[in-house]
Amino acid sequence: MTLSSEYRRAVMGLTALLALFFLLVVSQGGEQDDAQGYELRAIFNDVTGVQRGTVVRLAGIPIGHVTHMTLMPNGKAQLVMRVTDDIEIPSDSAIAVQKDGLFGGTVLVVEVGGAMTMLAPQTRFSYSEDALTLDDLLDAVIQQGEQNRKKKG
Repeated sequence: MTLSSEYRRAVMGLTALLALFFLLVVSQGGEQDDAQGYELRAIFNDVTGVQRGTVVRLAGIPIGHVTHMTLMPNGKAQLVMRVTDDIEIPSDSAIAVQKDGLFGGTVLVVEVGGAMTMLAPQTRFSYSEDALTLDDLLDAVIQQGEQNRKKKG
């Protein structure tokens, strides 16, 4: 072996170690973000497509993300979200699991209510709307078509 090939191997090894270190630091950075903001909770029958890190939006703007998902004894899913400190959400607001566009990922969308009181940290949304699957959409289209056919015939 020549000195230049040993040098190349050493540089490649060092580069690989630095890349691993960088990935470790970046992945730990996400954990630190969880400490900012306040927690809110919501209970759903179906959270298909939701995972830790799923974005929470209000008026189309990201205001937080899902930090924990728990299956409750009654078979429902509880989501814990961390929301930016400066965002106040009326206590009668709803939260819905939705698709981000036709082929996009899943997001949680806050539908603002009109109450004068705001959701306090660690409280739960009173209203939640489950994920809508493709089967649900197709069933709705078929039912609508059948209703239209009955009206005409």
